[in-house]
Amino acid sequence: MTNQSKWFIFLLKIIMKTIHNTLTDEIKRLDDSKAENLVGVSNSNWRYVPKKEWKEKVRDVKKTEPKNQKNDTDKNNGRRNSKKSK
Repeated sequence: MTNQSKWFIFLLKIIMKTIHNTLTDEIKRLDDSKAENLVGVSNSNWRYVPKKEWKEKVRDVKKTEPKNQKNDTDKNNGRRNSKKSK
């Protein structure tokens, strides 16, 4: 097998599809074969949607959620705790 054919097989494995469940409003990114299995079933509620929907409703939402940051100050003297290795 040549390097070019190995690269082509690698690319085939990483092709992703975006699917949307019309009942639960869930959006997933799956590899092509798994998505095809879900969408291909005749009574399935899964439909292909553009990747843009996943970016707007799933990926970017996770980035904008506020993070629970703890205040890392020492209560005794108000300075930040530093983790120095001895």
